[in-house]
Amino acid sequence: MRDGSTPSQTTDGFQSLGLRSAYSTSDGPLHSFYIPVLSLAKQIDRSAGYFTSHSLSLAARGLARLIQNNGKMRLLVGMELHTEDVNAVRQGAALEDITRDRLESMFEGPSNDIEERRLEALAWMVAAGTLTIKVVLPRHGSGYFHVKNGIATDHRGDQVSWQGSNNETQAGWIDNFEEFSVGISWDSDWTKSQVRFVEESFRRLWEGRHPKWTTLSIPEAARQKLLAYKTDKVPQRDPEEGEKEERLDIDREAVIAAWLADVPHMLGMDGRLGQTAAVRPWPHQSRVAQDVIATFPQRYLLADEVGLGKTIEVGLILRDLTLSQKVRRCLILAPASVRLQWQGELREKFGMTVPVYDGHDLLHGAGPQESIEVLNGAPPWDTAPIMIMSSQLARRAERRKALWEGPQWDLVVIDEAHHARRKDFLNRNLRRPNRLLELLEGVDDFPGGLAEKTEGLLLLTATPMQVNPVEVWDLLIQLGLPGRWGASGENFLQYFQELRRAPTEWREVNWRLVAKMARDELRHGGNIHDQLDEALEAELGWAGADRLKQLLDAPARIASLREAEQQAAMLKMLHHLTPLRRRMHRHTRQLLRTYQEKGLLPDNLAERLPDPRWVEMTPQERSLYDRVEEYISHFYRKYEAERKGLGFVMTVYRRRLTSSFHALEKSLSRRLDFLQGQAADLGITAEDWEDDDLGADVSEDLSFQDDRGSPATQEVEYVQSFLHSLRQLGTDTKYAQLEEDLSNALAVRPNVVIFTQFTDTMDYLREKLSAVYGRRVACYSGRGGERWNGRRWARVGKEEIKQEFKDEGIQILLGTDAMAEGLNLQTCGVEINYDVPWNPMRLEQRIGRVDRIGQRFDAVNIWSYFLEGTIEAQVYRRLRDRIDWFKGVVGPLQPILHSVEQTIRDLALQSPPQRNVALDAALAKLEAQIEQADEEVFDLESYQQEADKHPEPAPPATPSELEAFYTRSHSFGRLFRPDADLDGAYLLEGRSVTFRPELADQHPDTLHFLTLGDEQLAQLSARTTELRPSAFGLRRLETNPGRRRVGWFQNRNGKKAALVHSLSELQRRLLAEKRQPVAVDLAEQAFQDRVATETSRQRTKSRRIAEEKRSALREKGIQLLEHAICLWLARQQNLFGQGTPRPGSTTLEAMIKDEGYPFAGLARLLGGDVELSPDTRQWEDLTALTDRQLQSQWKLVTARSERLLNRLAVTKT
Repeated sequence: MRDGSTPSQTTDGFQSLGLRSAYSTSDGPLHSFYIPVLSLAKQIDRSAGYFTSHSLSLAARGLARLIQNNGKMRLLVGMELHTEDVNAVRQGAALEDITRDRLESMFEGPSNDIEERRLEALAWMVAAGTLTIKVVLPRHGSGYFHVKNGIATDHRGDQVSWQGSNNETQAGWIDNFEEFSVGISWDSDWTKSQVRFVEESFRRLWEGRHPKWTTLSIPEAARQKLLAYKTDKVPQRDPEEGEKEERLDIDREAVIAAWLADVPHMLGMDGRLGQTAAVRPWPHQSRVAQDVIATFPQRYLLADEVGLGKTIEVGLILRDLTLSQKVRRCLILAPASVRLQWQGELREKFGMTVPVYDGHDLLHGAGPQESIEVLNGAPPWDTAPIMIMSSQLARRAERRKALWEGPQWDLVVIDEAHHARRKDFLNRNLRRPNRLLELLEGVDDFPGGLAEKTEGLLLLTATPMQVNPVEVWDLLIQLGLPGRWGASGENFLQYFQELRRAPTEWREVNWRLVAKMARDELRHGGNIHDQLDEALEAELGWAGADRLKQLLDAPARIASLREAEQQAAMLKMLHHLTPLRRRMHRHTRQLLRTYQEKGLLPDNLAERLPDPRWVEMTPQERSLYDRVEEYISHFYRKYEAERKGLGFVMTVYRRRLTSSFHALEKSLSRRLDFLQGQAADLGITAEDWEDDDLGADVSEDLSFQDDRGSPATQEVEYVQSFLHSLRQLGTDTKYAQLEEDLSNALAVRPNVVIFTQFTDTMDYLREKLSAVYGRRVACYSGRGGERWNGRRWARVGKEEIKQEFKDEGIQILLGTDAMAEGLNLQTCGVEINYDVPWNPMRLEQRIGRVDRIGQRFDAVNIWSYFLEGTIEAQVYRRLRDRIDWFKGVVGPLQPILHSVEQTIRDLALQSPPQRNVALDAALAKLEAQIEQADEEVFDLESYQQEADKHPEPAPPATPSELEAFYTRSHSFGRLFRPDADLDGAYLLEGRSVTFRPELADQHPDTLHFLTLGDEQLAQLSARTTELRPSAFGLRRLETNPGRRRVGWFQNRNGKKAALVHSLSELQRRLLAEKRQPVAVDLAEQAFQDRVATETSRQRTKSRRIAEEKRSALREKGIQLLEHAICLWLARQQNLFGQGTPRPGSTTLEAMIKDEGYPFAGLARLLGGDVELSPDTRQWEDLTALTDRQLQSQWKLVTARSERLLNRLAVTKT
């Protein structure tokens, strides 16, 4: 499993120690060898002579350091068999009994405090299960085990071996002189062979494969003797480190604690702070996060396909930017149905406590930790600089105004950003944004909108293009496109249209426009990357590739290219030179398979096995279905005739009709109460209309309080009749299909997940299924998790749902689409869609919860239910036959699949006679769109990232390093009480905590994840003693004003000051016996240089972003002036009957002289080098307009020019 697994380890290990080939007593091996090696070891295998206090004490030298590093040990001890022992065995005595008695007699207890303290360390490891001891005995009755060697392994797999000279007598072990040779696994063949020899010798003995020696587990009696020395206090150091060492340890701990507290503000940590989260990112997630962090505040469109973890990408970005204080104020806008999922993900995986603003108060936490902070009308951002708000709430008129008038944000994140769109695409010149797009762009009274109120902006959507290619531009323009790219959507689309027709109409292409836009991209941050450069040179040679690039300054010469090779190379370069490539991150499941083939993604990617279920209704069901469908279409038309938008509620009932008769019955019951005045509203929820509301502003146009007019009076009788018929239905064929499928599925797979759109359907199914499966059924919806406890449905946390489903205690998990957002279900191999959303992309989102990276099974069964003969069944069957989309969504077809929802809605709400006529035409239109998919203006998939290796930066401190430091140090260890029931969990001042990401992922409701930047750890670190880094040759420097920056410097090679980048590097420095202090002047100069470089880079980025924005405004101004000149000339021609003069600088002067404001100011701000070249087609279109139409357009262009003039004036200052 990727989510929640431990981040990559630090690269430091044994190779950093500089070990010698041999050591003796005069070298002080405890400090020069044992402590450094055991401090980095993860596994020790050691042979230790006799089972005596003294021998064991020698074997335990430095062992406390292994304990602090969470290491494990295997220990072989020897025992000599006396003559009477051998005879007893020959006469039938059990060797185990002889061994037990002999070991008891040999172990006489420690002779001094040092031996006792080391026995305590051994006993502590035995009790913790991290030390296993075996006894080595001669197979043939004579001799004694006198091997003295060991082998250590670090987290990278590097090994160090040591072996001393053989001593023929037990007295040799008592001699204080020691001498041993050392082998290492990463150097010469000789040293590697030393390691292999020791490793193989130990393995043969441990496994009992040696021809002369046999091996037994240590008898329980001997084990208990050793355990008698265990204390409750975790061993911290070797006793020979002494009192001075204890004082040094406290000082070292103070330095480490201060360094850890400084990490978020430290130089050189960009991109590394996100790596300290409770999640190990997939390759593409890490790549996106690193790019966004490195280029912040550059804005991006994150457009990965459904299920590829855009939320994880944002979490990594937010964790890094907020810890480093590059982002202090952040607003996250998400659909209402996923607000809590966002809050939970940020808390569980990234250690971020972010409140949700509900329009009145701030909601903190969830489940047992939930609390409400009452605001009493105060602006939420005054209390919560980082917050989550629903997009529905933010786009309300009063909230939009508050956001526009409110404070500036450092970063705004908008989830499901495709909902910010135009209302229609009938006339691109009359752009009508919906409320969410208006929130971003502003209106006349508030130009600029939320996009102007933030420094950074991240737009998240798996489907940036739903209906029309210009939708991509509508999103990208919020990011700040340069020059002609940002001036108009027409320019944007025309660039790709020209490239598309180039292969067949090369000379007719508008190369002037294409070249200008390519130059705009190059001028404002775009580049020709190395891979493209190499490809061009391979095709054309260096000189040919260089000449090709120069042609961008000579568009006419591009048109004259004749050779196919040159034309192909030019198109390749021009396809590359677009803002899409550098402003959009796009990854697909197919790209992940390429990652897997290249060995960059070890986790499993399953095969999807879709098998739609076409359920035949009974005659009684069919009759009722048809009657209800006719009722819905009839009253839809009636309400729409009364007031547009009023019939929307009928689309809700039509969706519920296909879900289940039970869901429809519940809805109609509420409808009847409303119509008869017994209820104030219809009980319509987000699951009924969220997509329609966000995309089409349904709630803005619809008031349920007004629809009890004359049609409603007629409707009561219909509803009462249907409710009676619904309650008389005896058979439910769809549920019968579910019973059969569950029986088959659970015979071969341990569990099944069932999705439905509606909570009413889920409640119906759970009642029926719990009667059969009892506690093995659970559900998850907007209400949270629920499970049958034998008497009732009880609330349970997401933690229990996830764990029980994984452990197969829950076999059937029912859920609404809220489950498609909140749970990852890669342990499940069967998904049943009890109903299918009208929008196929919503179904894809469900499937993405199961068909995920790291899926447990090689194949995932997807069974989706359709009622035979319904509109949904006919449309989806045609899609299956034409594109087999159930197996996966192909990028170019995504806009077509989005149009399916409108197709189904239009057909479902027509009268039966009309529908029969329209159905074939609608299906034919869908097929035509599929045929033309490859001819779209551009294919987003062609701009996805390459599957190359992207190195992940190492975290400054790994979870295991943090755990070892805090739980085993003098300063903090006593505060962490191990959890008796859960290894790796602790009780810290009344709170259950863990440093282990996998535990935090398994127990999100009960365990708090401790990591860098955590407030509780910061409070602990503040309790340490006075900080003295200079005592260890270190220098700590900090900036004062502005953003806090810190640098910790050490001496490097005696000549330069180098930053301390990792905890392991710091610990080596603190443990080193010889430390050359860093020169103060060198450290200060290095610090100043680094801060100055960082500041300069940030200013350069900000200037480039501002210049991009100005270039787009400038180009927009030029186009407005061109349009104004054409309008002015057309009006002059109509007024005075003049000819058609050629627009140019003279015409501009004449228009300015005649009209003045705002055109004079606009021309002045644009500068004297304005090149005007109005489109001939634009002029021809205008000459065909009437005086009234020209006057209307003149007013429009004047207003736009005035607004642009104001914006240009602001940006110029």
